Amino acid sequence: MYVFIKRLAVLLLLAFPCVALSKTFYVEKWGEDIAECGSKTVPCQSIQYGIDQADERDKVIVGPGVYFESIDMDKEGLKLESVAGRYGTVIDTTGIND
Repeated sequence: MYVFIKRLAVLLLLAFPCVALSKTFYVEKWGEDIAECGSKTVPCQSIQYGIDQADERDKVIVGPGVYFESIDMDKEGLKLESVAGRYGTVIDTTGIND
């Protein structure tokens, strides 16, 4: 029985090789846009930089505040969430010619 379960597990892994774990990236006003950013302890500062660090189907969680930037969500399945809700996190594109 043990050998059967082990073989079944290997077959399932081979049958679904494209299953990848998604990652979560964090953005906070006090963060820093550096190559190592994106964790809870070292968040990115701008939303776009966090998006740029992420891959398709990842998640970018944004802290409260007003972010003066334009963003480009060009990755399939990428999720963008606010920890403060729709009124606690604002993306202000006023004056941006993009």
